[in-house]
Amino acid sequence: MQTSIITRSIAAAVLCAAPALAQHQFGPLGTEIMDGSQNMVTVNLGFNFTMPGGTVVTSLDVDEHGRLVEVGSDPSDSSESTTEMINNPGASINVLWDFQSYTVDPNATVFFDTDNSSVATITWVNVNFTAVCTYQVQLFATGNIVMVYDSRCPADDGIIGLCPGNGAILPAQTNLD
Repeated sequence: MQTSIITRSIAAAVLCAAPALAQHQFGPLGTEIMDGSQNMVTVNLGFNFTMPGGTVVTSLDVDEHGRLVEVGSDPSDSSESTTEMINNPGASINVLWDFQSYTVDPNATVFFDTDNSSVATITWVNVNFTAVCTYQVQLFATGNIVMVYDSRCPADDGIIGLCPGNGAILPAQTNLD
């Protein structure tokens, strides 16, 4: 299984096309938090985490469409766009934010795991784009972020990256192919 890793610094705001930087492994799945019938679920990380832009949070909203946002800052909806991302009133971590090519798979689920002190993991399993794929984000109390993708995830679809929101001016897109 081919995987990719993306890490960030707090001030980074990057838009990317999916995979391939360095090898990293999937972390534990944890507990199922979504089964396709919810759009957004709030999770308690168990530690302070600094979002892009500097806001410190202890909880995040997990969107079934592949992104994390500050609690209550942006509802799940039927679009993904750079404009929406940068104008969101809160920061976002876009692991593989996609709605338009996303179809509900009866086996699609989202899992959450935390050790309540240093790392929290959110995993989207069996998400159906042009193929069924699994991807994950690992959030560390140090502020590091790791994103892992299986080899079936689309290389040319969705939004991957970090954004502080609030009308951020983003750098040019980066292709990670």
